[in-house]
Amino acid sequence: MFSSDQILKATNNFDANHIISHGRFIWYKGTIEERKALIKKWEGDHVFSPSADNAHRDIAVLSMMSSHKNVLKLLGCCVEFVKPVIVCEYADKGPLQLEDKDGTPLSWSARLKIGKEIANAVAYLHTAFPRIIINRDINPQNIFLDENGTAKLSSFCLSISIPEGESSVFDDKVFLWNIR
Repeated sequence: MFSSDQILKATNNFDANHIISHGRFIWYKGTIEERKALIKKWEGDHVFSPSADNAHRDIAVLSMMSSHKNVLKLLGCCVEFVKPVIVCEYADKGPLQLEDKDGTPLSWSARLKIGKEIANAVAYLHTAFPRIIINRDINPQNIFLDENGTAKLSSFCLSISIPEGESSVFDDKVFLWNIR
């Protein structure tokens, strides 16, 4: 567990200069306990903002998946904010971008490698636990690349478990994100 003081210090009070990705939640880069880290803060309180339950689900599944090489390792969290703040290992190359800084598209071999690595994490999510867990939120914003270009899945806030003895699950909550 981290204190709110540690989180605020690591992000310089959630300074915009520390933001590396922005969407439903904001990813900040920071240093906490002398270690570079990614810090995930839930965005806003508007109608489409994830609830604290989503944050708790994210923490629970991240903690179960942290040993997998294609998932960001959970370092801890802070529950002193309105919604929990999550602290994960640092990924040097940041969130997945389909083009590099020069506008050059990712090579097909790099895309294939990323796809295989994320598929590996998803297969683990579906088979490693007593109940199958479905992610429901795989997109470039939720995939980070480490210094070796290894893909790491980072968000499980919308995940859902299939009940024991069932082959499917119904969820009456509808999430509408990034509708333009």
